[in-house]
Amino acid sequence: MWSTPLLVTLVVAPTTPGRGESSLGVTGGLTLSGDQDVKIVEPRVGSTESHDVRAALGPVGGTTASLWLTHFGLQVDGLYWGTSTPGVLPRSLKAVRVGQDRGAVLGSFTGRVFLDGPGEKFAYGGLGCGLVAIGVHPGQTNVVPALGALLGVALPITSRLRLRAEARYLLTHDNMDPRNAHGLSTEVSGSRGPNPGRAVFGPHFDTEFVPLLIGLDYVFQP
Repeated sequence: MWSTPLLVTLVVAPTTPGRGESSLGVTGGLTLSGDQDVKIVEPRVGSTESHDVRAALGPVGGTTASLWLTHFGLQVDGLYWGTSTPGVLPRSLKAVRVGQDRGAVLGSFTGRVFLDGPGEKFAYGGLGCGLVAIGVHPGQTNVVPALGALLGVALPITSRLRLRAEARYLLTHDNMDPRNAHGLSTEVSGSRGPNPGRAVFGPHFDTEFVPLLIGLDYVFQP
């Protein structure tokens, strides 16, 4: 949805006077995860539920494409991050680690404020949405919507290279309802404690993540 118009803009923008700048880059870092509720279901056997469990720190990495029209722009990210939580198998009541892998395509509308002159360091922020593919082990893979916000600062290294430090707040929808799954399956959602996502969007759109990222961009200048 976001990728086609952005790729066209990245080609056109560098040759069009007055259109600002575009960039491509890579990012990496760590993801902090909010507490989660974990439900493991085995058909014809039963289910177990673990509430307010702590999710482990996990890696995050991906790519970023951005277009700036002076003070406003568009940023598209492809991100992967992983984490895990404790859970209990229904049949044996054996404690297990529930692995969670997520791959997302996110688009954000952004704005920036220059901290020096134009072309120098700047602070930026944005709001966006996208789709996340969730792989849960034991369990299944599902694609769900996501919402997010970002804040960061960008520092030029050379005229073509730029360093970014960025923090995000992401909310994702629950993965597949285990009642509709075949075989052993797991549902992950946000905890029942203080949770902005649950307060605004309800109990099925409240799984929280805070990626902390460092990025390096190649800047296409007009």
